[in-house]
Amino acid sequence: AATLRHRGDIAAAELAAAVPPLEAPVSAWLSYYGQLNRWLAGAPARVTNEHAIADRTVMDAMRNAPIAVKGTTLQVFPKSFTALVHLAELDVQLDGLTRLYWSAQAADATAAERDTIEAIAAALARAGALLVWAWTSPGRGLPWPATESAGELPLSIRELTPDDFLAVHDAVALMHARLQSLAVLLDPIRREQGGQRPSWSGLFHAMGMEIGTPASELMEAQSLEAVLAMAQLQAARNAPAEAAH
Repeated sequence: AATLRHRGDIAAAELAAAVPPLEAPVSAWLSYYGQLNRWLAGAPARVTNEHAIADRTVMDAMRNAPIAVKGTTLQVFPKSFTALVHLAELDVQLDGLTRLYWSAQAADATAAERDTIEAIAAALARAGALLVWAWTSPGRGLPWPATESAGELPLSIRELTPDDFLAVHDAVALMHARLQSLAVLLDPIRREQGGQRPSWSGLFHAMGMEIGTPASELMEAQSLEAVLAMAQLQAARNAPAEAAH
C-alpha cells in the first residue's frame, strides 16, 4: 500500500476503500493483501525496495508472524507492549549482572569472593534463560504472571546450549528491527527534518479511540507490532479524508 500511494498508480480513495475494517476476519485481510499484489503486478512503475520492504513489514506484523531461530526448532514470538516493558527490565538486569561478573574477576580471589562470583554467574545464567523462555513462548505475554516470580525454568529451556541462546538473540534482533521499521513508518518525516512520532501513551489512546478497544487491552493482549501495523493501516485509511480538508 505504501508503494502504491507513493507512486500514485492507484487513486488514494480507491486504496482507502479497499482496506477492510480492523476487526475484519483474517480472510478479509488476505483478500486485501491479494488485491494489493494484483495492483502491484499490473502497475507500470518500478517497485522500490524501500516501499516493498515497508509493505511486507506491515503485513508480517498484522499476521503476528514469529521469526524462526536458525539451527533450532524454536521461534521468537511478537510480544505485547506490557510484556516488552518487563523484558526490557530483565535485559537491563542481565547487563548489570554481566558487568558485575567481569568486574569481580580476580586471579587472587578469596574463597568468599569466588563464592560471590559463582552466585553472580548463576543469576546471570538464570536471567538469560528467562529472556529466552519469554521470547520463545507462544502468545503475546510472558510465560509466567508478570506480577510474580518466574519460578522454575522448563526442561526445554534448561537443555538449551549457549549456541542456542545466541541464535535466539539473533532472532530477537530481527524482531526488534521489524519493530523499528514499523515505528519509523508511523511518521514518514525524519526526526532531523522536524518529524515527531507520537508518545506510546498517545498512540495506544488514539488507536483505542479509533477502533473502540481499551488502550489497556491493546497494551497487553496485542503484540506491539500488530498495534503499530494497525496505526499504519488506519493512517492510510484516514489519508484521503485529511487530504480533502
